[in-house]
Amino acid sequence: MFAHEQDFVAIPLPTVCAGARHHRCKEKRMLKKILIGFGLLIVTLVAAGGVFWMGWLTPPDADEVCENVDRVVEKETEEQLAKKKLPKELLNTALASAKKDTHDYCERFAKKKPLMMAQAVWVKRLKCMRDAPSMDGLKTCDEIKSF
Repeated sequence: MFAHEQDFVAIPLPTVCAGARHHRCKEKRMLKKILIGFGLLIVTLVAAGGVFWMGWLTPPDADEVCENVDRVVEKETEEQLAKKKLPKELLNTALASAKKDTHDYCERFAKKKPLMMAQAVWVKRLKCMRDAPSMDGLKTCDEIKSF
């Protein structure tokens, strides 16, 4: 053994929660519980945000939306043009033109991604357009301004 090792005296370590330091041990346990609770709260909020993002902010398929819009426009346009008693050839041309215009607009609208702040309104409009039963329903979709 070396000379300086002989002078070494082992100092006993204090027990974790003994004597006068017991109140600090309680404070540490309380702080630990608070931090665990805060961590669980953060995890819960992040999970809720993920569910919100996936459930409410995921847009419906553009083809599905445009298919419904095409169906509604075709039905309404046929009814309106049938009342005017146009020749069949002119009726078909007008119907094809209306379908093409609305389909092009729908595809541009459904496939463009808005800024993050406007995404909720855009998704709400797309879901409204997908579920609209009539032309009046489609008009109400255009009036949606906020989530």
